[in-house]
Amino acid sequence: MEASPLNKLPREIRDHIYELALTQSAPIEVHLCYTSLTHLAMATPRASNMKVETKEAVIAFAGLPTVCRQLRHEARSVFFASNGFRFVPIGDDEGDSEIEWMKLQRWLSFLGVRNIKHIKSCTLKLGRYYIEDLSQSTSQSVGRSLALMKRYLHPTVVFTVELTFDWLDFDGVLDIDGPITAGLRIPVGDARGASQELATVINNMAENYFNKHDITDEAEKWIAAQPFQDFGNMLGDAVQDMAHW
Repeated sequence: MEASPLNKLPREIRDHIYELALTQSAPIEVHLCYTSLTHLAMATPRASNMKVETKEAVIAFAGLPTVCRQLRHEARSVFFASNGFRFVPIGDDEGDSEIEWMKLQRWLSFLGVRNIKHIKSCTLKLGRYYIEDLSQSTSQSVGRSLALMKRYLHPTVVFTVELTFDWLDFDGVLDIDGPITAGLRIPVGDARGASQELATVINNMAENYFNKHDITDEAEKWIAAQPFQDFGNMLGDAVQDMAHW
């Protein structure tokens, strides 16, 4: 199909067509799940359940092998550069950063360097961590794994990790059913950005509590905000370990 009508169009028009056909408004989710942990050391993409969402842009990109080499080459860079990718681990091992790194590495190896180099944005969803059980060795282990992932990607990629932290045994005056929970999007390799994200999330949690309980008095706000601030202080070192190793 070297005589595709697209080849007769100027390159800028072809690029615009690729963007319209291959760009997804929301990040494309890649579900990472090994069939069993016994396959972990020897698994290939065929030996694992790695599923990419069948959204319009993915379907369009999947058809590229049927066209000429030039169009495949041109459209590849548009697809990987224009879309964000969100890696979502599935399975009993969800949240184990070292295992998730192996899963992600397998998927990226399957893509190949020629595709990886075009990726501009990706997010890894890790699991839930309980602050009572979160040791420094655990947070540092997560940080090391994330640093490996970032180095495997192109240096210019924006790499973010999604984490959820729970504080089960907080002591305070808060009228809250269940644990205090914080969901963070940490920019890997950006310690300052991670600190700003944590501060923003903690402040928003406190403000939402004030609004829900109609707390307007500054003295009452100060009292009610203390458990949230304590939560943020406990998370500070862990977030730094995970963001920048």
